Amino acid sequence: ERLGHVYMRTGELQMAIENFNAAMKGRPRFYQLPLLVGRCEVALWREENGAEPARLNRSHDCYQRCLKHLPLTMATAGDVPIVIMELARIYERFGAFKGALDLLNRIVENFPGAPEHEDAMFRSAAVMRHAANLPGAPKQSRAALLARAPSAASCARLRRRAKRSIASACSTSIHASAQNASRAPSGPSEA
Repeated sequence: ERLGHVYMRTGELQMAIENFNAAMKGRPRFYQLPLLVGRCEVALWREENGAEPARLNRSHDCYQRCLKHLPLTMATAGDVPIVIMELARIYERFGAFKGALDLLNRIVENFPGAPEHEDAMFRSAAVMRHAANLPGAPKQSRAALLARAPSAASCARLRRRAKRSIASACSTSIHASAQNASRAPSGPSEA
């Protein structure tokens, strides 16, 4: 496994894949190894300019395996939306927009506090708009997708609202910290 990380850092992705696959044989339920193989496959697919679509198939299988074995604990809760987001991007590259939209909606609905939440909202809007404008899209589904897709103005409003709420939470936290610091005794009291 360590050798796979070394190969990955040096850009020798095929060697990294081979080492990670060998390590997976000893630990088939370890979710991080298939994730690393999937990421390497996607990177190689990009380097090859999409010349080998089988790489995306293999990366898809790796991401599915990762999600299957990813334990839902406090320690791994932050990994779940990241893995789902990366898998959604693979679906987009395949042109499987319905699958991508389903995955993005899982993030939006189930992980509202995740850093990927806002990106998932915008990606889902982009996917819906793109799928609705495809030449072969039936008029009924086109209208339904466009009706569900947030407009550019509503996306901008959501982004501004999120920034204001984050700024408000930060200033409230800073203000509370300053008040607590001013109430704390400054040193040992003299009797």
